Amino acid sequence: MKSKLTPIVFGIIPAKGMSTGLPGKNMRIMAGHPMIHYMLKSALSSIVFDEVWVSTENDQIEEYCLNQGARVLRHDPSLSSETSPTFGVISNILNHWKKGDKKPDIVVLMRATSPLCLSLDIKKAVETLIDSTADSVVAVTRSDIHPHRVLTIGENGFLTHFDPDSPEKDYPVRRQKLGPVYIRTGAVYATRREVIEGGSLWGTKALPYIMPKERALNVNDEIDFLLAEKLLGI
Repeated sequence: MKSKLTPIVFGIIPAKGMSTGLPGKNMRIMAGHPMIHYMLKSALSSIVFDEVWVSTENDQIEEYCLNQGARVLRHDPSLSSETSPTFGVISNILNHWKKGDKKPDIVVLMRATSPLCLSLDIKKAVETLIDSTADSVVAVTRSDIHPHRVLTIGENGFLTHFDPDSPEKDYPVRRQKLGPVYIRTGAVYATRREVIEGGSLWGTKALPYIMPKERALNVNDEIDFLLAEKLLGI
């Protein structure tokens, strides 16, 4: 049983029924289960949540997640459009929670598109936030693409460095010389409720939770889906 000093932690998995990049991906069968199964299982078994919620506009997703033991909030289909940011879904469920008896101190956003994320990853991210004074903890992984190497194509059709101060203006430099950079995996965002209520998912003081590359895959297209399925089967 939690002590009075232990923060209340709610998890939320946004899950829309349709997707332009990979239609119906949340319920598409991946290695024997709907893709959403994996993140939902990790969330429910992470033992850090007072409640785990799924927010969706889809009947099939609602039924499946309820049967798995999650709580479900139906949101307006407009929040699942391709032009609607996920933050709208989070704000919507925060307003719903305000009407209840229990309000979270920490909100953890988890994406079904990160099926390789483990309960350990969620647990460590939440514990890192609880033990800190940070606004949030964001799951990241080491990037193989350094911003100094990113190019754009100008209106004249010629390549130019995205970073005008790139040390690779004239020739490539050793990757090790550029130093490490990280990208968000999209898997876990653990954030204090008041930060989200202020309009930000991570605030001004975000700590990293570094995920290994093999668990950081974010499924956006067919190739990502097939790779995730292969990794799950290893």
